Amino acid sequence: MHSLVHKLNISLFKKIITIFLIVIAPILILGIYIRNWGANTVREELSKSSTAQIEFYVSQLEKEIERLKILQYTCLNDEHLNRLAVQYSIMSDYEIVSNMRQLQARLITIEYSSSYVKNVSAHIFSINKTISSSRGVDDLDERAYERTKAAAGLTGAQIVRYEDDLYLTTVYPSDKTGRISNYVIEIELNQDVFKEDLDQFNIYPNSGSFLIDLTNSNEIAMASTGKPVQSHAILGDFNVVDKSGNNLSNIEGYRCYSVYTKSKYLNMLLLRYLPENLVFTPMKNFTNWIWIFIMVSITVIIIFTLSMNSFINKPIKKLVEVFRQVEKGNLQISLDTNDVGSKEFAYLYTRFNKMVDSLNMLIDQAYKQKILTQRAELKQLQAQIKPHFLYNSFFYYQYDGSDGGRKPVRVYQSSGGILPLSYQERSRYNPSL
Repeated sequence: MHSLVHKLNISLFKKIITIFLIVIAPILILGIYIRNWGANTVREELSKSSTAQIEFYVSQLEKEIERLKILQYTCLNDEHLNRLAVQYSIMSDYEIVSNMRQLQARLITIEYSSSYVKNVSAHIFSINKTISSSRGVDDLDERAYERTKAAAGLTGAQIVRYEDDLYLTTVYPSDKTGRISNYVIEIELNQDVFKEDLDQFNIYPNSGSFLIDLTNSNEIAMASTGKPVQSHAILGDFNVVDKSGNNLSNIEGYRCYSVYTKSKYLNMLLLRYLPENLVFTPMKNFTNWIWIFIMVSITVIIIFTLSMNSFINKPIKKLVEVFRQVEKGNLQISLDTNDVGSKEFAYLYTRFNKMVDSLNMLIDQAYKQKILTQRAELKQLQAQIKPHFLYNSFFYYQYDGSDGGRKPVRVYQSSGGILPLSYQERSRYNPSL
């Protein structure tokens, strides 16, 4: 990473920001990943929990219905029931009443053995009598033939829905119509209990549950905490081939999350739906937190950028600017250490000012030394030139003075002009002359 940033032809400030972004980017990516992972985990756990609840209920219901079926088959072999069906014509009134009471007592025992049982009846076709746990002895209920016929061909629990009621029917001996059967043990199921069971799933507003008979797709029980909906509005989005499943559906203007489980033994389907906003509220919380995290990260980036610009970028730019001024020859410039809040840059500014002062001092020393050197050289030349010049001049005067012309006069005048200059130059260094 260092070599990559180093290759980029950008300023130090931009390099610092680039490195900061490279460091913080994985944190942002990790935050987004954690959000998605958390949302998916919540969704899966909620789906598993909801499915497990309804599967457990259906499993318990299967066991309860199976137990009731066993009680039915056991009751088919009841001694008092067989006597009434076979020996009714030769029995005395006391024996008939006694056997009926004993049979009714057994039927009452079956009724109170389960909260799902509303009534238990023994339809004895041979004597045209119906003995029930709740109503006692009545004439034969002719509708028992229809219910027996409806149960014909069914497998599993053989639950029959007839005139909005649910029945468990067991025929002896087995006959599809019930016309040649001796008697039938029939259990009427209490649908109010099913509704009470479904209420336990509806712990959220606008949620609901359905228990559906798959034989004719009728609702056995329905419970909701909000506006009632039709089961077919939800089932239309399901493929009920599988034993269980879940789906997002649009029901009468609002979206809901639905889970279902199917019982092959009962030939029933339990469906539970929840509003989407309740299901995905934890995921929305994750989304809100990740947005807060992103906004905080952006705020940190902005604050970091402004801080770096104030504490590093501006002092460096000012330092570079004064270096360029010095490069151009401006040695009268200086930096104010009070303009920076960093001790490091204050130290650099102080050292820069001292450097400029040192340069000015060295330049002044070099300049004065150069002037003194030049003057010394001039003095030396003057000292060498004066005797030599006078000697040559007087020699020339002697040589040219013999012709009596005016040329020696001009030479004397020139020599006289040089001597005052020589004395003036010497007087700069020796005031006593």
